[in-house]
Amino acid sequence: MLDLTFGIKYTPFRSRERGLCALVASIRQRYPQPLLVASNARHAHTCVRLQGGTHVPCALGLSAGRNALVRAATTEFLMILDDDVLFTAATRVERLLAYVADGRASVAAACYSGIRSDSWAILFSNECAAGWFVQSALHPDTVQLQAPSGPEALRNLSGVRQAHVVQNAFVARTRWLRERPWDPRLQTAEDTLWFYHRQRYHDRIVFDQAVRVEHSGNKSKSADYNRRSTRYKEAHFLQWMCKAEPAITRWILPFWTLDCKLRKLQRRFPDDYAPTHYWAQQQMLPVDLAWTKTDCENNPFAVRAGGMEACR
Repeated sequence: MLDLTFGIKYTPFRSRERGLCALVASIRQRYPQPLLVASNARHAHTCVRLQGGTHVPCALGLSAGRNALVRAATTEFLMILDDDVLFTAATRVERLLAYVADGRASVAAACYSGIRSDSWAILFSNECAAGWFVQSALHPDTVQLQAPSGPEALRNLSGVRQAHVVQNAFVARTRWLRERPWDPRLQTAEDTLWFYHRQRYHDRIVFDQAVRVEHSGNKSKSADYNRRSTRYKEAHFLQWMCKAEPAITRWILPFWTLDCKLRKLQRRFPDDYAPTHYWAQQQMLPVDLAWTKTDCENNPFAVRAGGMEACR
């Protein structure tokens, strides 16, 4: 019996309900272990209750949700999941758990399957969402995340490989995660800072191309989701990334560049990725960051349903 809990961070929009229910059902087809679903909704979704899952209330944002899952888990191991994947016959969780249990890795992640060649995941990264941080001696204040992109990006890599960044379908020890929380002030783009800290402290992160979760495409393109979701409001929170690592003045990622000196965010999403023309135009312009605590407190995305945890 696996001493493992499955922890899902759910974004409670109607357009994402079907994906959540499909994920929960796919887990239950193979694994009876405890299942937690964290969201800022008031109650558990019906499909979660029917499958024996537990609702974990949390503040708004990805960091708050993942930290709540870690606090609520009572097993030795926890598998962190987003709500846009599905388990298949290739989702061999036992392999991931084995890497962590015997000390070969602190984090062991699965890779994606079922991604179209024109998907955002392939356009900016690869099927394992694997990336490596680079800092040069010439520019020590600049961090670049190199993520080889395209369907053939990992063609020369096979089996279990070490990386600095992997996707959020990974297993780790619960106690280890409790000692390494996600920054609650970052409601989105939280994984970059978290994985950067793991690399800086030499934590071993691996991905196994033989273990797969199917990417369900549970990304809403509704106007409501784009308008309200913190996923597309990075400028309200990235001041905390700058302040958490003051020695780093520039972060260069495949999908955006953050300039802490100029306090600006330059997004790189192409027009055809955006669900609306208006949003596409906004993505291509440099955006001023909210910078002070007051800026954070006064914007609706930072405090909605989450109190002031994200602005402390």
